[in-house]
Amino acid sequence: MPPTRWRRTTSTSDPLGVLDDVDAEQAMVVGHDWGALVAWDMARMFPQRISALVAVSVPYTPWPAPPTDVLKHIYGDDFFYILYFQQVGPPEASWSQTCAAACTTSCGVPRWKRMCRICGGR
Repeated sequence: MPPTRWRRTTSTSDPLGVLDDVDAEQAMVVGHDWGALVAWDMARMFPQRISALVAVSVPYTPWPAPPTDVLKHIYGDDFFYILYFQQVGPPEASWSQTCAAACTTSCGVPRWKRMCRICGGR
């Protein structure tokens, strides 16, 4: 999806789709770090679907502006991973370079290298 079309509802649609796929009316949702933002949004936008919420490391924040704008204001030109992953191209390029190394060095078993869905073992 082009970054200009991403909205907060985009990030909540995948977990809600899983609930729909398994015919679950509600779920207990656990989110950590960036996932906590998604969990908070799910609870805020779809409270009828959430039976309990655990948000680890990120408190609820009523953002005064889009989160990426706030983070740009705070971090400026300094590296911050959430802002880094807003770019199209550099994150994918760096991942493809490190994925093959991770598959061959930490997985240990050659079949994991073939099974990697991201790099295909390259």
